[in-house]
Amino acid sequence: MREKPGRGQVPVEIPDLELPVAPAKPAPRAPVAPRPPEGAPSPASPGSGRSHDPSDYFGSGTFDDEAFADALEPSGSLAIDAQALAPNAGPEPRPAERWPTGRSPERAVLRVDELDVKLVADYGTPPASALLEPVYALRVRARQRLLAAELARIESELRAAEQRRDELLGELVLSLKPRLEADQRLSALLEPVRELERLAGERARALANVDAEYRALAQPVDARIGESLRQLEAHRELERERQSAFDKDEELFRRADARAKRIQIELRSLMQVAVQAAASAGLPQGSVRPDDAAKIKALQAEGATAERAADAARQALAATESARAAARAEVARTTRALRALEVERGALDDRFSKPLDARAHGLSEAEAGRQQALAEAGRSLLALRGGVDIDASTLEALRRADELVSKLTSDSEKHLRALDSADRTAVRRGYTVAGVGLAAIVLLLALLLFG
Repeated sequence: MREKPGRGQVPVEIPDLELPVAPAKPAPRAPVAPRPPEGAPSPASPGSGRSHDPSDYFGSGTFDDEAFADALEPSGSLAIDAQALAPNAGPEPRPAERWPTGRSPERAVLRVDELDVKLVADYGTPPASALLEPVYALRVRARQRLLAAELARIESELRAAEQRRDELLGELVLSLKPRLEADQRLSALLEPVRELERLAGERARALANVDAEYRALAQPVDARIGESLRQLEAHRELERERQSAFDKDEELFRRADARAKRIQIELRSLMQVAVQAAASAGLPQGSVRPDDAAKIKALQAEGATAERAADAARQALAATESARAAARAEVARTTRALRALEVERGALDDRFSKPLDARAHGLSEAEAGRQQALAEAGRSLLALRGGVDIDASTLEALRRADELVSKLTSDSEKHLRALDSADRTAVRRGYTVAGVGLAAIVLLLALLLFG
């Protein structure tokens, strides 16, 4: 038996086994429903007769192409069971009593009541009057938006339920693995699993080798990058200190230079006043009064001191400016070295990214194929129907998983058919009537405004 692989999955082949199976308990036959009236739509198919697929409305979904072997039992007679119509008829057998299969139901044979589809769609009855068809068309559009969103949610839950069911099947096989390997007939079930485990191991080792080579080349570069980052931070801290010292020396020089210039201005003013005073006193030209001469001499001495202080501040500022420039040069040099290391590191990433991604993807495929093989082996065990002892709690969990998948598949199909169950003719006429009415209103307004 060959399971058709999905996209990105490894083909898995499960051998057919001929094993004695325990006789299954005959399930009570459900009452047969009466024949529907002539011309009435069959509950097994929508009124439109079109095939449905979730990808018609969103995304793409995959469903197992094998049906429940015993979910539906064909009836050879259309006679009405009298006991089913009796007031005190007993309840039907619980679905949990069915033997689990681990398979999703086929949508092609899934029975869906047309009444359930109409209730889910909730479009209402198509109006007999053409004037009301635009309202019907708008309601269909609004409902289809909601139905599409609900269908997307159901499909997501269905995929999660199928994944959880397959995980349960894999856990079942792993729990029975020692017993299966000890039995020569059942050991063949694990051959695809062993093959995919071998493949996954080889791919894991190949990935580890490539990753080790990448790390061996990248670690020295990373170490140099780390050292360059530490040096760069130290040089930047030194640059900040030198900048702070430069700012202080610049302020001191600015003040000393301003003081020296101010004294020179005061000295020139004092000398002019002294010359004018000497001329007023009738002193010879070029001479000043003794007290003015003393003031000039004192101010000249103060000016000389201020000039010396300004020169010292100027020299200190030049030294701190040189130190700041050296710190800035170290920052620039370290930055260039760091960028070169980052380019080297990027080249390593470019060199190894594709091989690493490809091998990681291949490993994921092998692991997914192993999980699929485990699930298929679990389905084959369930198909033996007691040929292998299975824990009752495990069977109950698988029954619940099957029921959830079946329910979600049915809900999905109802929504799919509901999306396609509107009266298309009424919807088209509704849009036509709405368009004609809108055009008439626009034309009337134009005539009123410009006629």
